[in-house]
Parts: sequence; C-alpha cells; structure tokens
Amino acid sequence: MDIKIKKITARETYIVRHPVLRQGRPIDSCYCEGDDDLSTIHLGAVISDEVYGVASFMKIMAPVAFPVNSKTQYQLRCMGVIEKAQGMGIGALIMKKGFQLLQENQIDILWCNARLNAVPFYEKLGFSVQGEMFDIPLVGPHYRMWKELKSI
Repeated sequence: MDIKIKKITARETYIVRHPVLRQGRPIDSCYCEGDDDLSTIHLGAVISDEVYGVASFMKIMAPVAFPVNSKTQYQLRCMGVIEKAQGMGIGALIMKKGFQLLQENQIDILWCNARLNAVPFYEKLGFSVQGEMFDIPLVGPHYRMWKELKSI
C-alpha cells in the first residue's frame, strides 16, 4: 500500500476530522481557529487519492511553561485517522513528517491537548505529559503533552 504524506488544505482535513473528531456535530464544527493562518501546516495521509489521516500544525504558544526554554512553539490540532485505517501506522507517518517540517523551520516545541485514548500514541512518539488532566467542553478529558524537536 502506497501511503503519501502531503500538504493539504484545511477544508480537505474535514473528511477525517468530522467522523473521527466531531462525529454527530455539524460539519462547520470541524473548523479550528488558525486553520487559515499562513503559518499553519495541514498534512494528509493519502492512499489512492483518498485521505485517510490528517493533522494540523499551528503556530500557537502553549498556555503553560515546559521544562525546557522555548522561543518557538507549534500546537498539533485535529489529528486523526479514519477508523478503518487505524493501527496501520498512518498516524505515526503523519507525525514524523510534521516533526521534519517543523524542525526544518527551527521550531523548538510541538505541543497538543491529547484525548485520554491518544496519550499512549503520543508517548510512543516521544511526547511527555505536562500537568493534570483537564476537560474540553463538548470533547472530553485531555492531557497537555509536548515534545522537544531539537533532539530529533
């Protein structure tokens, strides 16, 4: 199976964001503030012209301090892989491409708000939990996680 990780538009992410992250909600709930910023990077995992996984990387400073000095941070948002393709390594491929692009742009830290069921996935990719669990309305409990990109 030939999986291509490529840049896509914010709108193209909705095909995965909606069923994976916003199921049962209106399609416009897939929009994230920052989607249209010029600094935002949207990646898609494409197999035979069909998008199976997505992630968005946005230039947003975390609301907390991390244990390392950081001048440049990006937030990972709306990461997901459609159900039939989960467990195939697609999410890790997207993330590794994201790490590469961010590192090429001298970004120090990538952070995210991880759903509870996604924490082990991010830990396998070298992310660490920062702080206590918190709730995001309409979405559920999360942990803030972060990864230093200099050491990749």
